[in-house]
Amino acid sequence: MLDVSTRAGVATTLRHLADRHRLAVLFITHDLGEAVQSCHQILVLHRRAAQAGRPDEVVANSNPGDRADLVAAARRHLRPPSSDRDTERQ
Repeated sequence: MLDVSTRAGVATTLRHLADRHRLAVLFITHDLGEAVQSCHQILVLHRRAAQAGRPDEVVANSNPGDRADLVAAARRHLRPPSSDRDTERQ
């Protein structure tokens, strides 16, 4: 397994190449959070069930249960970052 900074660098390079050369990329991962950040469309497979769509749609419309851990990981990546100013005010 690659360390976090190397994985981030690879993902950035893939996005840059895909955008620059108008390429489609098939990105296979067990890290739904990484898929949410890197992909326009995702397909979540679990046993025989599948859910596909835009990352925000898949996370919002997922069923509780089998994918709960994956969805929790993705939701952490979908939340807008809080600013330092908001933290200081509280």
